[in-house]
Amino acid sequence: MSDKTIWTKTIRSMRNTLKEMKDEGELSCEEYHDYRMKAKGNFFRRNVAFMKTHIEQEKAKKLRLEELKSQAAALKVEK
Repeated sequence: MSDKTIWTKTIRSMRNTLKEMKDEGELSCEEYHDYRMKAKGNFFRRNVAFMKTHIEQEKAKKLRLEELKSQAAALKVEK
């Protein structure tokens, strides 16, 4: 297979996965667009698994930040 064919199949599978995640409500429209552009720019080098792992890590990071913000707000109220 040529490099172009491999790239086409890879990017199509990534886009399909992103579309499914968006339809299931795992990604917002903004996140979908951001990850689609990253896939186009070859941020996720080889496979869909890396992309999913990256998305899960980003979500965990956002949840952690929200928890820290709520804890900081609670500490401000106590003082």
